[in-house]
Amino acid sequence: MKPLDRAALVAWLRTRSNHRTPLVASIYDGLAARLERGDFDTTEEDR
Repeated sequence: MKPLDRAALVAWLRTRSNHRTPLVASIYDGLAARLERGDFDTTEEDR
């Protein structure tokens, strides 16, 4: 399985956070923030 390029994913989510619908924009922004914090890391050493 190919490793995830987290920086590229966060950058893409940040570009999508300028969506015209505020609800959709906040979802993209929230996902980007959680990825940056490491909320989805599965092991403790990744955090």
